[in-house]
Amino acid sequence: MINDIANSASTIETLKGVDMGLAELRKSKNLTQRELAERAGLPYSRIAAIETRKRPIEDASFKTVLKLADALKVRDLRKLLDD
Repeated sequence: MINDIANSASTIETLKGVDMGLAELRKSKNLTQRELAERAGLPYSRIAAIETRKRPIEDASFKTVLKLADALKVRDLRKLLDD
């Protein structure tokens, strides 16, 4: 999956909307921030910071976004990006 997403040239341009839809998508999967962090192998504080815009997604690495997509079982990053 990571290779499929990484091959999309337009994906990087649309990462700015990830934080907008992350909380909504996480909640739709009945996950807490801590559970998502554990699944993604990321610190809980990073999930919280992205969702509250204290650490904008623009500052996150592409690898972090891919980890979130994998943890949420999102094959199409547009689902993560829609707000």
